[in-house]
Amino acid sequence: MGEMTLEKRKLALDIIERAVAKCVETGTDDVAIPLMDAIVVMEAASTAALVHPRPAVPEGWKLVPLEPTSPMTFIGQTLRYDSVNSIGEIYRRMLAAAPESGGG
Repeated sequence: MGEMTLEKRKLALDIIERAVAKCVETGTDDVAIPLMDAIVVMEAASTAALVHPRPAVPEGWKLVPLEPTSPMTFIGQTLRYDSVNSIGEIYRRMLAAAPESGGG
């Protein structure tokens, strides 16, 4: 269902408001089904947002582990004493060796 957007919150609140209005109009407290609909909408949207929250990564950036992985360290160590490689080149090569997500 996606993230809990303002539109989805408004939809859920609208369902609840209609349930309450029906209760007042009919003089009953039989609003279980409409309220359950609202709860389902809210839970599904909230759960979807919590399952896999993904941080925003600006274009030209990459998420990397806090500590370099073994392949990243190997590349850095291999290239650091080679005077042909600039620090920028070593950095770019280490970033290229970083895992795309998790693990390492």
